[in-house]
Formats: sequence, structure tokens, C-alpha cells
Amino acid sequence: MRYLFFPGCQVLARQAGYELAVRNVSKALGVDLVDMPDMNCCGPVTLRSVESTVWLILSSRILARAEKMELGLMTICNGCFASLNEAKAYLKKDKKLKEKVNRMLSTEELEYVNGVNVKHFVQVLHQDLGLEKIKQAVEKKFEGLNAATHYGCHVLRPSSDLNFDDAENPKLLDNLVELTGAKSVYWPLKLWCCGAITLPFDEKLALDLAWKKIVNAKESDANCIVTICPYCQLQFDLQQPRLRRLYGQEVVLPSVTYPQLLGLVMGFTQEEVGLNLNTVPAQSILSFLR
Repeated sequence: MRYLFFPGCQVLARQAGYELAVRNVSKALGVDLVDMPDMNCCGPVTLRSVESTVWLILSSRILARAEKMELGLMTICNGCFASLNEAKAYLKKDKKLKEKVNRMLSTEELEYVNGVNVKHFVQVLHQDLGLEKIKQAVEKKFEGLNAATHYGCHVLRPSSDLNFDDAENPKLLDNLVELTGAKSVYWPLKLWCCGAITLPFDEKLALDLAWKKIVNAKESDANCIVTICPYCQLQFDLQQPRLRRLYGQEVVLPSVTYPQLLGLVMGFTQEEVGLNLNTVPAQSILSFLR
């Protein structure tokens, strides 16, 4: 099973633990990741809101290069997942737009024809590998660990273009979390935005959203947050010490990415899944590992 691996800018710049966990878990599960040469940014939502044409060219270039290499794309960034899949939807609906994009791509001898499948890493785990194969790779189990699952906005909405999961009642990540023995707990703010997308425009709103979610997860008896989005992980992990100072509360809640959680029950060390690279120490979850 081979995929063209597109980690995205945020992961490469600021989420080394996430990337490390994905690479080690993928290799152990027999998923061959082919690094994309000459990778460019997908054109995130913030760029799309300012200059949609530039976003579309950036995403289309990635899709055209994957098509030329005859490989499906796998990403671990929710923003990249949304950008690439929404670009496919735009180009499918608008023939003239597709022609315009291809005129620009032709300068690199590239052409967007039909695009390729773009999947998030957790879709590859859940749909392509399947839960049974993952179960077979589990060597240990978490016992008594309560996890607050956080999907992130950009894999769920717009649901018409992304087709990731039920946008109102997603279960994919919850199913994968419970394979590790952890319990996915109910928390009222589960589907709220983490605030990361508003950080450049309204910092107070961004921080308020992140803090309310952390506090709500803690009050719901979660021992950790488990996310699949690098932007959300930055809000919950990197920003958390700042949030505690800002709001004057000593609420501490580790946030981990799903591959880190899965890697631990597969027998990897905390260093092999980058747990030691988290800003908020997450070693407390190791006490639940049996």
C-alpha cells in the first residue's frame, strides 16, 4: 500500500512529533509513504479568503504532480485535506476554471485531468487498512484512560465536498481511539472550533475558544485530548501554558495526536512517537498503559 505523503507546512515547521509518529506507525503497518519532491503549500483557508485563484493554483499543482506520479495523496493536516479536496470539487464543477488552471500548470509541463484520491491518515487507517489489521498490531492497551477526541473543522466541513464522516456526529476517530483501550468520553464542546483559524484576525476569540475547549474537556473527566489536526494541536498544546497565565487557572490537560496514541500501544517508545516533544508534558498517559 503506497501513498504520496503530503504532511503540509505546519507539520514540517512545528509538529515534528506528529510526523515522526506517522512515519513509524505507517512503516510498522506496511504503509509505504513516498515523499513528494518539490512540495509547495496547499494554500490554506486564510489565503483562500484573500486570493482564491492563488489557492486553487497551489492545490492544483500538488494534485497534478500526484496524478503524474500515479499515486494517491495522504495528508496528516486537516487544512491540506480540505484545500486539496475542495480544489478537486471546484475543478470538477467549472470547466473554464480547469482550463485556466491548466494553462498555468503547463509552464511546468503539468496537467490536471481528474485528480487523485486525497485521504487523511486516519482514513487510511480506518478504511484502507481496517480496524482488524490495526488490532493485530496492538501489543499493549490503555486501561482507565479517558480521551476527549477532537476532529477539527476542516475534515468535517463542508461535508458535501469532503465526505470524511458524519459532520454532526463523527465516529471515525472515536473508533480508532477505542482500539487503543482508551475510552472516548462525551464532552459538550467536542465539535467547537479550536480557534486556530481566527488567530491572525481575532486573537482574543481564538484564545477564548481554545481555553473553553480545554476546560470543558477537563471537566468531562478527560485525561487528554486526542486530535488529528496540527493547527488544533498547536492551540491545545503549544498555547496551553500561555492560556493558563492569561486566564489565571491551573488547568493542565495533555494533548496528543492520534498516531502518538496508537504508536504507544503498538510498542513504540515515547521518543519514537515524539511524545517527549510536546509542549505540555504528556507522559502522564503512560501510567495508563498496560
